[in-house]
Amino acid sequence: MGYEVHITRAIPWLYRRRFPLQAAEVLDLVHRAPDLDVPTAPKPSSEIFPVTVGEDDWLLFSDGELRTKHPGEPLIRRMLALAATLDAWVLGDDDHIYAEERGEIVVRSAVLADLPYPTYFIARSGKIGAAEWAGVIGTQSDFGWWDRVEARVPSGFTWFSCPPVACWAGHPSGKPIPFFLDEYEQGIEVFQPDAATLARMRALAQLLDAAVVRDP
Repeated sequence: MGYEVHITRAIPWLYRRRFPLQAAEVLDLVHRAPDLDVPTAPKPSSEIFPVTVGEDDWLLFSDGELRTKHPGEPLIRRMLALAATLDAWVLGDDDHIYAEERGEIVVRSAVLADLPYPTYFIARSGKIGAAEWAGVIGTQSDFGWWDRVEARVPSGFTWFSCPPVACWAGHPSGKPIPFFLDEYEQGIEVFQPDAATLARMRALAQLLDAAVVRDP
């Protein structure tokens, strides 16, 4: 496939669909930048489209991120500028973080403080499907469906629009805790749960004939 570089609000970029860039904000950025263009005008509901950068470079908007293959230094610099406008990261396929310092492009490895680990799953031997998960959440008075989620981006922790995610509203802190259905419906994933959240996960696991396990 080749080495790709991503503009994303998720570290690691694997979680890009959970903390997505929105098509509308990308198109607005394109319309305001003279060196950017969308060759074929996408429909308002489009979730994938190419963006040309100058005469020779390109980015692809897909799965809530912008990405390209094997960018040269000028394109990486442009990606860093675009990411700053979008309050997003520039990451390599290996989740190395790109930045510009004193006019030089620097690349560093993501450290534990950058990552949402540890993660825990409500999991079982069979899949937990979206319909089953929605049915369980519908019976829980302390859960609701949220279309905004907090992401750690370069400016700090900020709320962004996202696909609907089940959030626990009963945490002692008053902060909604997202319970993400794994994209492949392998389980329900929660980032860095504390003791109260783990207890709530275990109660849900009983309803799903599942267990709470830590992602190794």
